[in-house]
Amino acid sequence: MDIIQTPELAQAIGVMYRRARDSQRESIAYLIECGEALRRQKAALPHGEWELWLKAHEEILGFSLRQAQRMMQVAKTTSTSDFSDDECAKISRAIWGNEPDTSPLPHDPFGNFERFRNWAMKHHTDFVELSVGQRASLMELYALIGRVLTLPAAKEAA
Repeated sequence: MDIIQTPELAQAIGVMYRRARDSQRESIAYLIECGEALRRQKAALPHGEWELWLKAHEEILGFSLRQAQRMMQVAKTTSTSDFSDDECAKISRAIWGNEPDTSPLPHDPFGNFERFRNWAMKHHTDFVELSVGQRASLMELYALIGRVLTLPAAKEAA
């Protein structure tokens, strides 16, 4: 396959990349402004009316209470100033509810596997790299974990 090396192609790709990055920043700024407007509306309503107002307007707004809470929290702690790419990504995860899972792994190896399997399915990964050149499917890995966990029980039963 021939690689076409033209400055025009590189320039076009660079323009598309900058548009996407700027669009993400603009999107975050709009979401923060939404959060600020929601905070003002909540403050203006009598105590206990906020969730009722939000529920009554949920279809018009296009989001639920949880999404409103996320935008309001981000608006509380962030201004609409210029963001770095990393800050933009962090804010986006906070608003859309995609914060990395930092909870401790359960002690149950099957629980660990379930968490790993959920991650793999989310990232459309069917195979796991065990070591250089060695791959296993998720089902093979699950079977291997099952065999390892049942070994001590089988020895005790004998």
